[in-house]
Amino acid sequence: MIRRVKLEDIKQLAPIYKELYDDADIGEFWTIESAEKLLNYWYDKQKDLFFVAVEDNKVVGG
Repeated sequence: MIRRVKLEDIKQLAPIYKELYDDADIGEFWTIESAEKLLNYWYDKQKDLFFVAVEDNKVVGG
């Protein structure tokens, strides 16, 4: 299911974001904390255009 992100989803999204950038090996290095900070920034900026993918009640992407 795709739905709008909720503030509490950010903690689950941050490790996913970090892992995807680590795996992409494009020279960007993220920590969970820096990913969470960025995601909170975008949530505050434009939360109506911020979506998550949920499977079995677990956030699996955004």
